[in-house]
Amino acid sequence: TTTTEEPEPEPTTQRQVPVAPETPPPPPMIPGLNIPVPVLPTVELPRIELPRIELPAR
Repeated sequence: TTTTEEPEPEPTTQRQVPVAPETPPPPPMIPGLNIPVPVLPTVELPRIELPRIELPAR
C-alpha cells in the first residue's frame, strides 16, 4: 500500500496580501473631483523660503 503524502500547503497569508517593501500609501483623492493626487516625498517638496527674523543674541 502506497500512501501519497500531499505536501503541506504554504501559508496563504503572504499571497493574499502582497506587501512590497516601502509601499507608498494610496494617493489621496480630492473631494468633489475624485482625482488621485501624486504624493511626493517631503524631501522633494519645494521649501517655502520664509524671511528669517534675526533675533538679537542675548
